Amino acid sequence: MKPNPADDRNSIVIYSENANDINASLRLSDSNGVLISENHITLHNGVNEFPYQHQFRQTGVYIIQLVLDVKVIAARSMVFTR
Repeated sequence: MKPNPADDRNSIVIYSENANDINASLRLSDSNGVLISENHITLHNGVNEFPYQHQFRQTGVYIIQLVLDVKVIAARSMVFTR
C-alpha cells in the first residue's frame, strides 16, 4: 500500500503468479474488527494495482485484508491521516 500513512486515498498493489484470473475481495476494517467496506476485485497474472479512496473521513489505523474463497490470505495495516 502506498502511501502509508495516507490522507484520503492510496494504492493497493498485489502481485499474482496465477496464470488464470482470480476473483477476490479487499476488506477494510477498523482496529476493532468492524467491517467498513468490501470491494470485489479480479487479480490478473503479474502486478495488480487498485486505487482506494476512503469516504468515511476518519483517522486512525485500519486493516486491509485480501480474501480468496472466504479465506483471508493477507492482511496489512493502513494509517489514515487528514
